[in-house]
Amino acid sequence: MGRPAPSRQAFPLVEASGSHYEVGFQHGRQCQALIPSFVDRGLAWLNHYQPMSRQEALQRARAYLPHARDFAPDLVDEMQGIADGAGVSLDEVLLLNVRTLLLYTAPPECTAFAVVPPATADGSVLFGQNHDWDPAGERFGLLLHLRPRGKPPVLMF
Repeated sequence: MGRPAPSRQAFPLVEASGSHYEVGFQHGRQCQALIPSFVDRGLAWLNHYQPMSRQEALQRARAYLPHARDFAPDLVDEMQGIADGAGVSLDEVLLLNVRTLLLYTAPPECTAFAVVPPATADGSVLFGQNHDWDPAGERFGLLLHLRPRGKPPVLMF
């Protein structure tokens, strides 16, 4: 049995700039039609590995909020903006970002890497992460080009 043919889907480009909240709001507004379904997909993925109700999943996700505020308050602002722009709750956006952490045993997922001097020719730091693709989530794929005020721009899938 052969491997499936690679997808030829073109992924939409979402561009946003401004404060972290404004970046999130623009992201949420542009993806307003997808985000509620993506939350449902995230819950289905979670329940494939460890069944729990929507309420329990959201409550468990909410437990990470104080830690996120302490570690990355700008990103919490961005998540609030996404929630407001898409018309969903902050807990639902938070769930999408911590869903793997809610599992007692999680399957291996993405791999992160960093390259630091002297391994880079110009002395810069490079970092990235792959995305282990869930074929059922293909319709939610997009490219984000974010330009938060006062921070480096980001291009991510």
